[in-house]
Amino acid sequence: MAKTKISKLSQQTFTIKLGFGLYGLIVLGVIMSTIIPFAQLYSDAKVNHQGILTLILFLLLGALLPTLVAYLIGYKATRAKDNTTRRFNGVAFGVLAYWISTLLFIINPAKMIIDARIMPLSFAAIIVNMWAILVTVAILVVIAAFYVKTKHKKNTILSYQPYQAVLYAFFIIVSILLPILSQLQEFSTGSLLDALAYTGGITAIVGISYYALRKSKVTMIQRLTNSFFATSLGIIAMYGFVQIMPYFANFDNYIYQTWWIIAVLLGLATWAIYLRVAKAHPVD
Repeated sequence: MAKTKISKLSQQTFTIKLGFGLYGLIVLGVIMSTIIPFAQLYSDAKVNHQGILTLILFLLLGALLPTLVAYLIGYKATRAKDNTTRRFNGVAFGVLAYWISTLLFIINPAKMIIDARIMPLSFAAIIVNMWAILVTVAILVVIAAFYVKTKHKKNTILSYQPYQAVLYAFFIIVSILLPILSQLQEFSTGSLLDALAYTGGITAIVGISYYALRKSKVTMIQRLTNSFFATSLGIIAMYGFVQIMPYFANFDNYIYQTWWIIAVLLGLATWAIYLRVAKAHPVD
């Protein structure tokens, strides 16, 4: 029994380290795709320097703050005494924040302010980013508030049904529905086929994950949640690496394609490594 608990804690510790690593990758990607390009623009004497600084600040906040705040919410909402479970829940909340904030940035109604050009771009960016941040945090706070009241102190947030439902919903909307719907609007057969191939691949990976965990001693819902979670980590790794690309591959199609291949391989490797570890003891 002691050996099982040690293995389980090791699995959680691995997930925590992986989550921290992915957040570091996101930070690096934001620096490369946001700070450096805008810093070069800042050197132009003709631009509004205050506006550029404001824009940089809120782009950084929009990209990094939801996940960071989510980690703190998950950590504080955990009633378990051991620090490992608390940090694991923080990472799990961070993964959920990634999906929620991504969707909110895509369907952000505040973008109409930018399109209408009724205020300077820097101030419009503040509103757009604050919308996504505040709504993401609000959703997570509600989940955490109810999670605190649960009786199962030893179980992680992955076994909590409201968390599962929100994870499923935002994952499916962002990764499967939106890519297809966006291409249907453009009436492009080639792009639609690409979107179908992408969403089909994501669906297949979730299915493979579920099958790989078939012998795990957890419920079907917990297997499904671990499958969505594993796939989420792979997708975050892939797009985190892609964020670094624009600084290097703006005008070179070969580098662009190679970078995407590396990003996909990195995402698959992250998914496969997590799944290999999780097969022994899926987090409940």
